[in-house]
Amino acid sequence: MARPDLTIVAPWLCKSDWTSIVFDDLTRLILHQGLSFNSVIGLRIGKKRKALLKEPFAYLGPKLKVIEKIVQCAKNNILADNIIVLDSSFVNMKVLRYVAGKDKTITCFVNGGVFQNHDLDRQSLDQYVNNLLDYEYGHYSLVDRIILPSKYALRIFLDNYPNLKTKSFCNYYSLPSDYFIESSFLSKKGCLFPSRNCFEKGFDVIRELNKQNVKIDLINEFNNNVFRRLLGKYKVVLIPARAELFGFCAIEAILAGSIPIVSRGLSYDELINIPDSLKISLPIGPQTIKEIKAIINTVNCYSQKKYENVVNVARSHLIKVLSDERSSFDSGIKSTMYERK
Repeated sequence: MARPDLTIVAPWLCKSDWTSIVFDDLTRLILHQGLSFNSVIGLRIGKKRKALLKEPFAYLGPKLKVIEKIVQCAKNNILADNIIVLDSSFVNMKVLRYVAGKDKTITCFVNGGVFQNHDLDRQSLDQYVNNLLDYEYGHYSLVDRIILPSKYALRIFLDNYPNLKTKSFCNYYSLPSDYFIESSFLSKKGCLFPSRNCFEKGFDVIRELNKQNVKIDLINEFNNNVFRRLLGKYKVVLIPARAELFGFCAIEAILAGSIPIVSRGLSYDELINIPDSLKISLPIGPQTIKEIKAIINTVNCYSQKKYENVVNVARSHLIKVLSDERSSFDSGIKSTMYERK
């Protein structure tokens, strides 16, 4: 097998989350440029397998597996000169740099990390935050190009790691190719929580709302196309997140014709252009439940015209921001494709 132009590395690839969206966009763009690639995937995850990954420490398996496969690629001389890493905080960058050597270019997508106040590591290893920040800085120092999915993400990343400024860039993820899904206003009803059942996404708030007889439906682990169609059936898509660098679920809600209720701040302020009165105050706290109830009531009282106007304004803004050539996904990846040391 000949050595390809690019190698894509991912600890896992899942058809029901953002990794498959980005992977599909990457491969589309690579093939459009007439380049070749191979992929090193720790674990390809279906719905059943994803459920298994909820067990404690289950994510360690794919992390170890992807490194084993990277080493094998290097031994077989099929590790490309340009390497692109998805979900890079879960890949051992020291090992990757060791097997890649100093002459290969490593680009990574950052979709989370200790530089966020409510990252998973901060929840589980809070007493080691300073050590973890030092570790994360070293981790990304081994990378040649760091891509963050929003200006907000870039800003808080550089607040913690200013010495990485020259290699860090904002490139938004792409819109799905089938991004407009028309759904009838009259058929919309109820509230949906579409995110992971975790603290940083506000799942504790959802549980409390359900305890207070505010019915919130839960869906996840569906194929992305199915997921989008389900989003369009709900009048309110509720995401009381404490941490968000991009916001796939909120963006997909808008594209599906539904109103997302999101936190004020984070990446949402630059991407989700809905009335400020429909946003949840940060920090999430005792006032949040009352605030969400009021927002849900407001949206439920909207006329069809007002509801559709909110969606249309949000859609137009989203398309304008994500289509800006200076920070588009395509421009960032094209720069990476031909980059040489």
